[in-house]
Amino acid sequence: MSNYGANNAISVEFRISGHADNNPNIVYCRTEYLPLLKTISPNDFVFVDLGLPSGTLWANRNLGAPSSNDYGNYYAWGETTGYDQGKTTFSWKNYKYCKGTSNSLTKYCTKSSYGNSGFTDDITQLQGFDDPASNKYGYYYAIPTKEEWEELMTYCRWSRLNNGAFIRGREGKSDDVIMLPAAGYRSGMNLYDADLEGYYWTSTLDPNSPDDAYMLHFKSGNTKPNEYDYYRCHGRSVRMVLRPRTNPSGAKRPSHQSSVNSNVPMKRHGEGMVMEMVSHPTNN
Repeated sequence: MSNYGANNAISVEFRISGHADNNPNIVYCRTEYLPLLKTISPNDFVFVDLGLPSGTLWANRNLGAPSSNDYGNYYAWGETTGYDQGKTTFSWKNYKYCKGTSNSLTKYCTKSSYGNSGFTDDITQLQGFDDPASNKYGYYYAIPTKEEWEELMTYCRWSRLNNGAFIRGREGKSDDVIMLPAAGYRSGMNLYDADLEGYYWTSTLDPNSPDDAYMLHFKSGNTKPNEYDYYRCHGRSVRMVLRPRTNPSGAKRPSHQSSVNSNVPMKRHGEGMVMEMVSHPTNN
């Protein structure tokens, strides 16, 4: 079964009779094609060059935020439907990739003691169709990895605002800045620590505790953030990056960049497709 959507993303699903490679956990495989770059409207994001060694550009506001000061949307790790799209409760009972508890994971699981009926897949980085940024805008736009957040922490100058963190670029890029609002986080049906602390997802799973994923955290009184891991089912903020890497087929990222001071946000156009393969566990 295939579908060619309005955003030129093709999804092809292959259903397998029986089990793949005698593995009872795999019932079907789905091949998902994401555009490398979808068109971003002028009212969406500006991507800021902070002078980082990797060349990674950072969005000027949170996913779902109308401005750099707004909280934006909240997402559970690995889900593309956020609070603003109708997910009002964040718990293991309604988390996409489990059977209602933290030790019944059905995807992104490195330890059998956390997996549903002993399930493991050893996937530790979000795949594109589980990343709300990539899913909406294309392959090159993504939740930052743990390493990309660490690069931002290492090379940029951080200062604390009343309701967020202010990040200034490296030498030569000191006029280029981004702001991270202290948007708090969502657990159950409640919002906690709003205007006091910031919790931002990385795209990296904790392999030693796969019910957790890494995130960046900061709070009042601290000029430097820290990283730790916590429950995947909680709703946290997403700040998108634009990566300079080539995709598996070798297509290159566009060369044009943009600054937070630019009057005209960048506009991107799709340049190809990227394929990812995913397995899903048996429903018990």
